Amino acid sequence: MGLNPELLQEAESIWAENNKINRFGTRFGIYPIDKSKLLLDRSLALHHQLRSTSTPTTADEVLENELSRHLSSRAISLDNWLSGRTWTLENYLHHYGLQASKITALKDWLAANRAAALQGSEDLYRRFRVDAYELALPLEVPRLRDQAVGIGSNRVEIYHQALADLYSSVSDAGSYLRQLRVDVTTKNRSEFNYRSRRLGLSLGSILYENEDGSLQVRERELLRLYGHEGLAHALQYIITQASPLPVFLKENSGASAATEEALALHMEKVVFDEVADSPELQKQLQLTDRYPDIYEEVKATALVNTFKRRFYHYSIYVLADLSFGDPEDPQVVNRKTEHLSELAINPMVARNLIEDNRRHYDSQKNLDSDLLSELRYASPVVDEAFAVFAQNGLDYTSRAGRSLIDLTLLTGFFTPAGLLENAALQRSR
Repeated sequence: MGLNPELLQEAESIWAENNKINRFGTRFGIYPIDKSKLLLDRSLALHHQLRSTSTPTTADEVLENELSRHLSSRAISLDNWLSGRTWTLENYLHHYGLQASKITALKDWLAANRAAALQGSEDLYRRFRVDAYELALPLEVPRLRDQAVGIGSNRVEIYHQALADLYSSVSDAGSYLRQLRVDVTTKNRSEFNYRSRRLGLSLGSILYENEDGSLQVRERELLRLYGHEGLAHALQYIITQASPLPVFLKENSGASAATEEALALHMEKVVFDEVADSPELQKQLQLTDRYPDIYEEVKATALVNTFKRRFYHYSIYVLADLSFGDPEDPQVVNRKTEHLSELAINPMVARNLIEDNRRHYDSQKNLDSDLLSELRYASPVVDEAFAVFAQNGLDYTSRAGRSLIDLTLLTGFFTPAGLLENAALQRSR
């Protein structure tokens, strides 16, 4: 039995109305309250009509589960906005489709890997000599800004063409890269604009100024950002828009944010491995002599960077966890500091993190929303999806296997749970 056409039609109507309200809001800076309340009521009513299948075996069952999750996530966001309630830790976990148990499990991982990460940081100091500072790019100086745009644009175009050629040769997903427009931007952050389909790579991230005033490209960071923003965020959007999926899976939202960021971290690793495995690509990127050192640095910093990222996410959870007690109570502050100090590479990092956020709580003791939203980067869902694929012998060793995996990961804006359900469905096929 397929997904009820009437329910699907109502979902499409809800999404269309939501977009209409958002477009109005961005134009006039105000949102229609009555229409928004009606949208919430319709979303909840549709949610209550949907069935939930614990172990879906058909595409329609996966879609119905996902529609339910997306509606629930949107309802939380809309209800909090309409009621004026502040966001709680539980709200954010539900909104992003995250399980608290997987974040609290980071404590054991951190404890088990602390010694190795500490040793790894010492090894880095011995292995890599840094003879000069990398100065921030002075984009406020017109002459240097113009020079940076020229250097950055040239390198970005070379990377885009070479990586599009390579990725198209190893995976069916790669052919979509040619639809992507890539530019440099003076913004502080690199980002893919979903409306214009333009990927902007931050000049301040991919270039720096030497002490002698010359400009230098950070090749490693350029590769990382292309993997994160290009091979993940941009490619996911382009492939998804070309798919026959229903509208609720063709628009990114808070419900899919954790999956999107987990995929971006995966693609960062993929792009470095691809270049390492292809001497011809290294030549096209003009990195033949330098890439062995770049790749060695990537490998050498992997554990330390993973440790730092996971420690940060676990720390946010600890900061937000009211089971520790009143976050403004000095005894609670001390308990949290001691708890995190035992896991940190440097105890001062834990103390500074606690102290710097002492005032980042609302009147209900909830942690600042900007910090809580960082938990969307904490999902292990892509690693879990690869484990699902591996159960049926699927991996990256063949073009067919890789294409199936890549297209499953990149087609649709799924929640973490939905991605795993869809991976299991594709595996069985």
